[in-house]
Amino acid sequence: MKKCDTPASALILLYIAAFAILCFRLYRSFGYHDFDLATANQIMWNNLHGNPFYSSLHGGNILGFHAYLIFFLLSPIYALWQSPLMLLCLHTVFLGLAGWPIYLLARDELKDRSAALVFLSAYLLYPPLGYINSLHVHSVNFAPFFLAFAYWFYRKSRYAPFLISLGIAMSAREEISFIAVAFAVSALWEKRRWQWWIIPLAAGVAWFSCYFFWLSPFIRGGMQSPYLAFYAEAGGSSGRILHNIFMHPLLITNIIFKPYKLCYLFYLFAPLAFMPLLSPGILFLCLPNLFLNLLATNPNVATIVYHYNCPLIPFIFIAGVMGFARLRTLLRIRAARVLTASALMVTAITVSWRLGPQLHLFSNSWKGVIDCLPKSDFMTPAKWEMVKAVPPHVPAATNFGFFTMLSSRKELDSIPWVLVGRFGDLPCPYPGRSDIESALIDFGDPTTFIRYYNPTESPARFREYLARNHLGLIKLYDQIALYKRGVPDTVTLWERLAPGEKEKREKDVFATFDGLRLVGAEIEPVGTSLMRQLRFTSLWEATGRVREDVSLIVRIQGPDNRTLL
Repeated sequence: MKKCDTPASALILLYIAAFAILCFRLYRSFGYHDFDLATANQIMWNNLHGNPFYSSLHGGNILGFHAYLIFFLLSPIYALWQSPLMLLCLHTVFLGLAGWPIYLLARDELKDRSAALVFLSAYLLYPPLGYINSLHVHSVNFAPFFLAFAYWFYRKSRYAPFLISLGIAMSAREEISFIAVAFAVSALWEKRRWQWWIIPLAAGVAWFSCYFFWLSPFIRGGMQSPYLAFYAEAGGSSGRILHNIFMHPLLITNIIFKPYKLCYLFYLFAPLAFMPLLSPGILFLCLPNLFLNLLATNPNVATIVYHYNCPLIPFIFIAGVMGFARLRTLLRIRAARVLTASALMVTAITVSWRLGPQLHLFSNSWKGVIDCLPKSDFMTPAKWEMVKAVPPHVPAATNFGFFTMLSSRKELDSIPWVLVGRFGDLPCPYPGRSDIESALIDFGDPTTFIRYYNPTESPARFREYLARNHLGLIKLYDQIALYKRGVPDTVTLWERLAPGEKEKREKDVFATFDGLRLVGAEIEPVGTSLMRQLRFTSLWEATGRVREDVSLIVRIQGPDNRTLL
């Protein structure tokens, strides 16, 4: 190994170790509060159990939503350890190793291993990379590794490895096809031999057209891609978007140059002191994907936080290396070159400290652009007890917070979809499944019971869902309930007064409300193997028709009237 390659390897290994620990902590503390990681894990699990590309959270074949072919290629590795933790380790390793071809390129182009280490360090500290690694696993997270190597082989004129790397990158998601087309245009501009531009051009156009206009609509039953709604302002359909791009350029300009999107561009290039702008030819390779991000109406796309930046990151850094090389040719004095490299390192550290999670991985107070670090929760041990009580592999149902932990099974139903009566954000009606064996529901989850809860319709849908699946309540901890098929309720949530009880309890009325009165309440400490808690029990009696939902808020005061809880 050449001199200074050892420090480069050590930096990458340090990054992988740090983020692997972070991902483990996030997983153990229920930090993956969505269904993205659950979807990836369910697809991988089903790939190995005879149901390739199947995700019940998306209603069937995931290829109707995105071209997640790379998950099939990764399945043999996943088979060694069939767990969401394996996926988290894999995407951490691939994201970290994507810095290696960037380092090799910088070492060869700059003829300065110290400067190459600066670029590698800047890559590993890059805020968008940190957020991608600390949030959910997506198929496109594996693309930077193959795209960076594709350019490395392109630079070295190694055609077969270039084509293989580019092909694998295209299997990550369909929009990587635009980068293949950009490579073809670049090769044609550089007057390379015909195979360098004909094959990438044909592969990019053919794969995107085949997938987007035939395979994906075929799987969705003719419906257009739900992700076109991300571009509603630009037209909302492929035809309207193309029409507006060519016929209404002012509309497109107004969409692209909104203030928050200008901030997005600033955050993308500021960590490299805007040096990538000195090499527009390299940035051209990711220009179509950057244009898609800027064109989106969905504000989550044009931000440094999410996975939409994966196709951009390798080319931003490669352009930074080339821009730095051009700048160094102008700075003939060695001291000026050293000062420039030092300024780049200081900028990378400063921006990372201000915006990214990398330098705060073990902090309990850092918030950043988005709160993505583990948080302590006294209920975590009890949550894991509830998760372990769900039988493995059987059809189950749950909501946000438990999706990931229960995703290693063919059928996993979504309680939020049941409550809202449609399939996620799609217009398709969704009554829920009828073969659920177990359900784990967190009734304190705000995403489920605010965003997807309709007070006039959701309660009836939920009761009908429980009855259809013959689910009985067998365990309750705080606001987390566990249901099992074919078992009557063993936990009493309410009590029907027998005849004569009403008169006997009149003197025990604690409080009255509009149509309700509190006729019994008690509090007692209970202990478990994991923690101690207070159990509060109340009994309510309806004196009339209650027309609205009622929320119960409990406040506990000490002997000195000081509020304890």
